[in-house]
Amino acid sequence: MLERAARSLENAGQRVFSHSKKAIRSEGVLNAAFWHHGAIDIELSSGYGKSQRRPSKSCSSSAKFRSAPVFSYPPDIHLEFLYPPRTKSFARAYLRNYLRGPVHRRSRRQSSRAYSSNPASDIALRQMSIDLRIPQLQALLDGTGSPELGYDTAWDLYQSCNCPQHLRPQLLAYMSESSSPKDIKRAETLFATIPTDHRRAENYLSVVKSLLRESSDTASVLDICKEAVARFQGQLCWSFTLSIVVDRADWDTALELWRNKPHAPPGHDPIKSECPDLYRLEALPKRLLSVLEKVETGVLSKRSPGLPSLSKFLMHIVVANKIIMQSTSTESLLLLFRRLSNLKWLEARHYLRAITTLEALDIKSAIIRSLVVYRNFRWVMSEVKPNERLLTGLLGVLCSLHVAEGVSYLLDEFRLFHGKPSVGAYKRALTTYSRLGDVTAVHQTFDNYLEDHGPPSDQKVLSPLIYVHARVGEFEMARQELERLSKAFNFVPDRVTWNILLTAHANANDHHGASRTLNEMIKAGASPSSYTIGILMSLLAKRRDLDGVLSMFTIAKRYKVRLNTAIFDTVVTTLCNNRRLAEAEDLVEHVLTLNLPGSVTRMFNILLLNYAFLLDFDAMVRLQNRMREAKVPFDGMTYAVLMMSLVRSQNTGPARDILELLHRNRRIRITELHYAILLIGYANSRNRDMIHVLYKEISERFKDIHPSSKLSILKAKIDRDLQIYAETGGSASGKELQLTHSEQYLDTIMNEFNIKAYATRQPQPGVRKRSVKEAFPAAYYDQIISTYGAHGALDRASQLFEEYRRMKQGLPTGGDSSGGLRLPLRLLDTVMQIHLKAKDYKMVERCWETAFERTLRVVRPFSVILTPNEPDEPSASFSTSGSTYTTNITQPASPQPVGSADDAHIIPSHRFVLSYCLNPFIKALAFQQDYSRIAEVISEVERAGFALTTHNWSLYIKLLCLSAEVEHQTLAFTLFEEKFISNFPGWKYLRRSYSLRPPGASDGLDLLESKSTLRGKHPGLMGKVGRSVWSNIDPSYMQPTYVTMIHLGSALIEFKARSVADGGESLRALYEVAPGTFDAVCDIPYLREKFQKSLLRGEDVWEEEEDDSGPTEIPVRDEVWTRGILGTVGGRRLKTQPFYPKDRNRNPIDEEGDPIDEEDDEKMDYYYKAITSEPDPDQLSALLEEDEAWKSSLQAQMRSDMPPPPEETLRPEDELDLAREAMNKSGESARELAFQKLLYKSRRQWPPPHSDPVKRRKRDVRESVFDFIDHI
Repeated sequence: MLERAARSLENAGQRVFSHSKKAIRSEGVLNAAFWHHGAIDIELSSGYGKSQRRPSKSCSSSAKFRSAPVFSYPPDIHLEFLYPPRTKSFARAYLRNYLRGPVHRRSRRQSSRAYSSNPASDIALRQMSIDLRIPQLQALLDGTGSPELGYDTAWDLYQSCNCPQHLRPQLLAYMSESSSPKDIKRAETLFATIPTDHRRAENYLSVVKSLLRESSDTASVLDICKEAVARFQGQLCWSFTLSIVVDRADWDTALELWRNKPHAPPGHDPIKSECPDLYRLEALPKRLLSVLEKVETGVLSKRSPGLPSLSKFLMHIVVANKIIMQSTSTESLLLLFRRLSNLKWLEARHYLRAITTLEALDIKSAIIRSLVVYRNFRWVMSEVKPNERLLTGLLGVLCSLHVAEGVSYLLDEFRLFHGKPSVGAYKRALTTYSRLGDVTAVHQTFDNYLEDHGPPSDQKVLSPLIYVHARVGEFEMARQELERLSKAFNFVPDRVTWNILLTAHANANDHHGASRTLNEMIKAGASPSSYTIGILMSLLAKRRDLDGVLSMFTIAKRYKVRLNTAIFDTVVTTLCNNRRLAEAEDLVEHVLTLNLPGSVTRMFNILLLNYAFLLDFDAMVRLQNRMREAKVPFDGMTYAVLMMSLVRSQNTGPARDILELLHRNRRIRITELHYAILLIGYANSRNRDMIHVLYKEISERFKDIHPSSKLSILKAKIDRDLQIYAETGGSASGKELQLTHSEQYLDTIMNEFNIKAYATRQPQPGVRKRSVKEAFPAAYYDQIISTYGAHGALDRASQLFEEYRRMKQGLPTGGDSSGGLRLPLRLLDTVMQIHLKAKDYKMVERCWETAFERTLRVVRPFSVILTPNEPDEPSASFSTSGSTYTTNITQPASPQPVGSADDAHIIPSHRFVLSYCLNPFIKALAFQQDYSRIAEVISEVERAGFALTTHNWSLYIKLLCLSAEVEHQTLAFTLFEEKFISNFPGWKYLRRSYSLRPPGASDGLDLLESKSTLRGKHPGLMGKVGRSVWSNIDPSYMQPTYVTMIHLGSALIEFKARSVADGGESLRALYEVAPGTFDAVCDIPYLREKFQKSLLRGEDVWEEEEDDSGPTEIPVRDEVWTRGILGTVGGRRLKTQPFYPKDRNRNPIDEEGDPIDEEDDEKMDYYYKAITSEPDPDQLSALLEEDEAWKSSLQAQMRSDMPPPPEETLRPEDELDLAREAMNKSGESARELAFQKLLYKSRRQWPPPHSDPVKRRKRDVRESVFDFIDHI
């Protein structure tokens, strides 16, 4: 040892002295510990040296993680003297050319030379190394070690520790996770080294896992499983092995395993064969179908030992697993039942368990499938008797889904197997029918109940008899039914009954009746509940009465009502209707912290709907992200709102594609509302072809078409009739407009119209925030009457109005609580326009008086007056089930009751409700030269609390300009100066119908404009369509128009004419009252258009611009997808526009190319018929007959041998979904790919990035739409 140390010092000394000129002296002495080192200190094995070397970069992937030493030096061994660092540092200091970087030297050969031959010391050192490695190996196996260490490191540690026996099971489990062939061999070796008596179930599972990674070695696996089963340790490895071989369709091995399944030891209770690993196998139905097919085709013998029991076992796992049942199509499930039945292996428990599992999924599509399974069960096993619990459960799910189809069938099943339906079954059936407003079905079912069970003792059986009338707003019939039940069955109203009566008044918008009913309820001793408060708040929310909604919290506090999310839904709705969206968002955020019972999804849906109306995509994306952060689930209404935003921004195609993907992905269930939204988009774009395609699909899917959908279809019919009218010459032909197809469809609507339509709870898009009862059927007649009135067919319009009056009076809900017929203001406005065109000014005035008086009575604020004991003043906060809600919303000091002396107090959100009826009335007064009366009417309207919109003021100013009186013209300039001149954008933009963008207007409004409108538009301006949309959003924002200022220009010409006589005094006076308007009107640019020609230059342009140009060409429609939304076949249809035979000068020509004399009526009629878009009737009939024959033959080929059910058990939409389910088996990856293609296709249509800031901003707005689609 000393010799080696001396040799090292000598070499270092030589290097130092050869490069140093200084004297090297040191007075230091050697450390005292230097002389205590012995041979044991340097006696190291070769294994130790290897473990200290760092692995090279060329090592294997598992070895590369061994970068750190496996263990450190023991604290009592000092070997520093062999590599003296101080000596090296001292030597480097004296080097002349010292290299700072690393010096690459030839690696020294490791030597295990021993300087001592003491065997006891060698053994002690080796044992000390093993003791250090075992904890590191244990940490690696436990998962607490370094994750960089791999399987090779674990194996090296295991070998260097002399293969400890107690770590073999853990190392075996660790090695079983590796798929490397080397590690599989190691696992097999480890298992072999474990004594048979010491092998546990986990050891068998580990080695089987490892061996099954090589699919060829099944014999060893079977031997291991047999050994495990024989030792009663085989449950785990048997289950895992069976799941793997079933997934690989290795049925020989599976049968061998099944014949050697685990069993209990002697003297113990028999164990049940379980296979939890198969529950995680989503492809199990496909594997089971494959083996059954092999049995049917003879590939596998039906008599194979264990095959029947194995098939039954696998079928039980399929029907008992929720995940498997949800992902399995109905066709595959029924095919499994059929093949098992053909082999005589099907058992009733399979059907019953499948029905129970589908019901437990709580998904509408799965619940519908449970009915299909039950129907198949009854057909296949007609002799098996279903229990009452099963039938009652099926009725319960139908009740929760508001589905009437199948209720009667299940009641008959009760009678067939149990003699009569149970009381619980009758309750669910009555509740289902009452929620759908089916009065006939409710009374018929109740009569059957009386025959089976006699007079009811449970009020839950009698409540549906009242609720069926309350659902459709028949409060008088509901009270009559209550009185009848009280006399016949001693029925005493409870809290639920009173809430039903309140619902009847709320659905009829009868707030006075609701207040009286609430007082009756309190006097009868029934205190209000959260449902009571919710009903009253929803009634006030419909009236957009924020003060009334907030005042209901006082009643809730007085009676200690427990609040829920449904109550705050009404507050959010009312805030949004009053355009206080920021406060509504704050309220929703606060509700999220209260942890109230109920779902908050509806609150977010309300906010999303209002932002969709504003086309604010940034806000919608923000709300979607917030919903995801708060884990608020999306529902069908959420996606309907998102679709509405796309439709509103003229992106109906992407909305349709998204709906299709969501439905096929089972994210939502498509409803009538989704179709109604798409129909609105296609109706707005005048794409009648797509409306026709969707109409056919809706007719097939739904028994009753959505009222809003019928309205869109009616608009398409009107568009078709107008096109035919234009093709045949229009008004120039001298013929009166005839809406033949529209009136035929209107007759169809009214023949099918039922009061049950008022029972729907789905929103009705396209009715401008009107309730179902108020909007329909008035909206149908309004469309046709207004079209007739606009085209001068006043007689036919009057006839249809009288027809509507007779029809409305015949409906049970035709009158209001005060008696008389209530005409919607929209329809009343249409009637006033017709009378105005007929110059029947007295009728116009009568209609105005009716509208004003009735509206003033309806829009006054209403407060619920309780018993004489007045409640305490509302405090700022109150308890909500452990939480405290503090309102920051402004509440009224004292709500004004009806009949208050303050007649000017109305609900603020109804300020503009009279704007539509006001325009025809002031026109009628202007035509009678009664301008003073116009000023009185406007003053009266404003004193009552109403306000005029920008259209009202513009019309008033134009009418004043047409007056010959100086004061009227001066008033026109004064009003324009006061209300409009501040928003004047300049003639450069006003001539193109631009207006200044108001605060709060989103960039999404630009998506509504055409490309020509957006070209050169400043970001601070709105286009023609955008300003029209904003006038509906904020009618108080005054937008000056080009036509209004041209009228002011005509008045200024008259002022200039008068100035000749008065020396310019009138012009100076006009400039003093309206300087800005005066300057703007003086700068009117010269344009050659009809308004300037007529009003400024006095030219008669109206006669020469009459529509005498003959037929009108059909505008190019959008693309048509013949497969609709959920169709499985079809695609883009070719455009079939009619041909217009014209020469280069656009003169009509005949088939031979010769010009047609337009004075020749016979030839022109032939020309009109030749170019019409209507098909030939004979040819159309032949095509329809041929198509019907083809469909009949196709249905005969596809008809199953299954007999039809005794009654209808499914709705048509569910039947279609189940029939098309097998044809839409595209996987998740395919759907994602299709969605990405959709986005790429949509993005590609827009222009690339541009340096122009206006075009770049337009691109950013459109990109926000695509980002919004990505979030959907």
